[in-house]
Amino acid sequence: MIQQQVFGATPHQYRSLAASIAADAARMLAGFEDLERLARLETGAADMPAPQADTDLAALLARQIAQLDPVIGPREVRLRWTAPAAPLPVRAPAAELEHAVWRLLAVIASTAAPGERLAIALDTDGDQARLDLPLPATLAMRDDATLFAADSARGQGSSSLGAGGMMGNGFALRLAAAELRAMGGSLHRDGARLLVRLPAALAPDQTDGAHGATPAQAG
Repeated sequence: MIQQQVFGATPHQYRSLAASIAADAARMLAGFEDLERLARLETGAADMPAPQADTDLAALLARQIAQLDPVIGPREVRLRWTAPAAPLPVRAPAAELEHAVWRLLAVIASTAAPGERLAIALDTDGDQARLDLPLPATLAMRDDATLFAADSARGQGSSSLGAGGMMGNGFALRLAAAELRAMGGSLHRDGARLLVRLPAALAPDQTDGAHGATPAQAG
């Protein structure tokens, strides 16, 4: 009400203070929602919605990297990757997968040192899609316990990406891991990289082979 001057003209300094309080309240509410989401996912009290259609992981990744480039560009941070020649569909709900992948990319981008170059790899491994993400040097030196630990977001990187909210980057990684598990995938650390696995969508000919002989073969 103060910010919007509902009761009349208000000095700019009061409006600025009111806007700051409103922003802090919004961040706190978002943090509480994320805490509840993580608790429900880790205890099995929440289920992921069934995917209505396959999600193209390659297209999703390309879109999110393009969104990050203007933010990390001034610090000369580069996320390098080669897009696959063909779509890479996975069995995961699009909106939920978008949230989980964004958390991972935002943590990586916000903690990268100025000038750091980070290589991303995307491929298939049998019946799984494999996404390999690099850990910036500041995160790679941590052990697993501290890497995935919830902590204050203060001083953990650029807040403009909103990676970890008020709980920090470790919490964001832990929440992303829980979200990926609920989709039938996984998130593991392998040295200086994070390895994401998701169930790949089988092509029609692969699906036929997985369920036995085709009608023509059966005859």
